[in-house]
Amino acid sequence: MAEYPYATVVRKIPLLFDKIKSTGQPRKVNFGWLKSIGFKSSNDQRLVPLLKAINFVDNNGVPTDRWLKFRADNKVLSEGIMEGYKELFDVYPDAFNRSKEDLFNFFSTKTTAGNQVINKMVGTFLELCRIADFSNITSSDIIHDTPSPLKTEKKISEKVLQRNRLGDLEHGITINVNIQLTVPETTNDEIYDKFFEALKKHLLTN
Repeated sequence: MAEYPYATVVRKIPLLFDKIKSTGQPRKVNFGWLKSIGFKSSNDQRLVPLLKAINFVDNNGVPTDRWLKFRADNKVLSEGIMEGYKELFDVYPDAFNRSKEDLFNFFSTKTTAGNQVINKMVGTFLELCRIADFSNITSSDIIHDTPSPLKTEKKISEKVLQRNRLGDLEHGITINVNIQLTVPETTNDEIYDKFFEALKKHLLTN
């Protein structure tokens, strides 16, 4: 089960994003970089998976375009949150306005950890939302319509069935008819012409 990331000390989250805006973009985000900007506690390492979850850094720790764009536009953070917490926004399109109880119930289904960790997941999400800009988010930004596997299979089956039906209409049923004509031996070509004219008239025309 893939668990959602969380910060051990959530009050450090806004400090981290302030540093992203005020310091240069690193080549790689890791604990060494965190220590260089003042996050020296071993617990601060949990901030790296958080940045990966919202696609500020890739799986190798390299900052993405979203990292750079965030320096000029705070809405980029809200986009990252909706992407990283997509399952949550599928359940609650207005997740950034939901109660702690709603969020706790959701995160409790995504981890085998105890209440302390779940509360930290809730606190991390709420702190991210607090510093993000959701003011211009529209319903099209936050509503995800991802089909379930059952719906997907049904759509594929319907397409295959439709394709088969179209094939039947296009090609129909093939019937092979073998017609043999026996004519008397003759050197008169007109006799053969009349046979083929009759064949075309009675068998090959609609």
